[in-house]
Amino acid sequence: MTRLERPRDGSEHDVHRQLDAGATRTESSPPADDGDDWADVVGPCFTAESLADLLGVTAMEVSDAAEHLNLLSFVTRDGVLVLPEFQFRESTPPAGLRDVLSTLRMAADAPLMWAQWLTGLEPDRPRYLRPRRRIDALHDGDLEAVLFSAQHTAAAWSCQPETIERILHRRPALGGQGDA
Repeated sequence: MTRLERPRDGSEHDVHRQLDAGATRTESSPPADDGDDWADVVGPCFTAESLADLLGVTAMEVSDAAEHLNLLSFVTRDGVLVLPEFQFRESTPPAGLRDVLSTLRMAADAPLMWAQWLTGLEPDRPRYLRPRRRIDALHDGDLEAVLFSAQHTAAAWSCQPETIERILHRRPALGGQGDA
């Protein structure tokens, strides 16, 4: 992939519009619910088309990278594939992202939960160091530590399948069943 730059024409997908239309809060989700809206967790996103234009590749290549977990993505309620901007630094996703996403997917096929986990702070970071999000640790090259944390998280999520299933069905904004 080539260098990524923010679209100058404002073409990044507005996930706030997509997610605010439905249930945007988790009730009690692994990782712990901190009351943030999904749009606040995910932040600005690119569509597959806008990212493809920026990278000089096809939208199919972006979609394939997302399908193979080389990029974090999810589909909005209206069927638009979006890719969170936070996963890119200096135009590229971090090395090892696929390993981390594959590990988390073993417990829950829930990309928004992965996004929340990646944007969460490292829990074991020494207090004398500045707090750092897991995605930033991955960008900084700390794959082993992030992967170890992902393995522990996946194990914890695996112990809570009913909770995971309930959360996945409470997201009508992303095509879930909602509360019936």
